[in-house]
Amino acid sequence: MENEKINRTITLTFSDYIHLQDLLRAARAMGFQPFTLVNKLEAELNRAVVVTSHAIPRHILTMNTCARLTDMTSGKSMDYTLVFPGEANQLQGKLSVLSEQGIALIGFSAGSIIDWESPEGHQITRIDWINFQPETAKQYEL
Repeated sequence: MENEKINRTITLTFSDYIHLQDLLRAARAMGFQPFTLVNKLEAELNRAVVVTSHAIPRHILTMNTCARLTDMTSGKSMDYTLVFPGEANQLQGKLSVLSEQGIALIGFSAGSIIDWESPEGHQITRIDWINFQPETAKQYEL
């Protein structure tokens, strides 16, 4: 399944792409560990289709998007917001883009089922729907 994910296109806004490139530079400069997460995020950025904030489809998971996610193994669903690392807070449902799950989900659309690896092992997550996407709400600089 991991090979299937590699071949699937993700979509990012130009703004998210630039901010994530800045995050990668800062993480490398600070010696962020685990370094593999930095490399994984960079690989995702390298395969992304980049569009303007005005052109991003409303069903795409962008930065600061709140989405209903379902763990396909347990069946548990929860709302999460994809955020930058400094804003992450699992108890508040704020998922870091520089986490295994955040990297796996960014740029995918509602309805997507994504296979990814966590320290606990193989995970499968479905993006059920998008509750809030900043670009749809014309909030381009969150």
